Amino acid sequence: MKPTALTPLAALLLCPLTSVHAQTPPTPAPPAPAVAPAPPRHAPDRLQGHVITADAARRTISLEHHGDVPVTVTVAPNAKIYVQGAGTVDALRVGNRVNAYGQATPDAPTLTADRITVLPSAPPRSAGKAANRTTGFHPHRVEGTITATSPALTLTTAGGITVTVTTTPTTRVETSTPGSFADIAPGRVVQVRVTGDPSAPVTSEVQVQSEHGGGRHTPRKTPDAPNAPGTSPAAAGAAGAR
Repeated sequence: MKPTALTPLAALLLCPLTSVHAQTPPTPAPPAPAVAPAPPRHAPDRLQGHVITADAARRTISLEHHGDVPVTVTVAPNAKIYVQGAGTVDALRVGNRVNAYGQATPDAPTLTADRITVLPSAPPRSAGKAANRTTGFHPHRVEGTITATSPALTLTTAGGITVTVTTTPTTRVETSTPGSFADIAPGRVVQVRVTGDPSAPVTSEVQVQSEHGGGRHTPRKTPDAPNAPGTSPAAAGAAGAR
């Protein structure tokens, strides 16, 4: 029998698929760029909170800072301790370093103060740092030095901005007088200037806030605190809700 000739289409189907296998493999995707590590978080140079415990022998205090985990701070042997007390607007003097509580910005440097706190005559918070026009301005207060008491109360920030402060009959004034470690009692509200390792902060300045200005607080009960003898947890909770 005479062999049958292959048609062009049949010859193409029987041809080895060498061209498919000879294709160049796909180029691998480039590796993802390395993510730069986040910058280290700087610890604040001031902490404010309620005193939970105060150990005079070890010169340490435990603070409840904005509801966070309590922070243990060592009070340096040469630390300056100040106690705030009630004062009057008439007692404010040129040269006093103060916190005036109210809303102000460098572009709108006027505020009506509901409270003015006379600060210790220590270097301002920006000492050792480069000051700029926003230095001394905080969300709810302005820190500066009184430069005039009449005809208007004015203060100048570390950034060189002059702020006009208006007072009212309800404006509270708090002064600062030297104190001792004994004034740092549990329940008091303090503000400390901290330095050193954030995991073991040390303070060189403690401001004990006045009681009339909200400087005393009843520490919250710790979860492991025992109930009174013969009182169940449920009964204690019911009594506390009355």
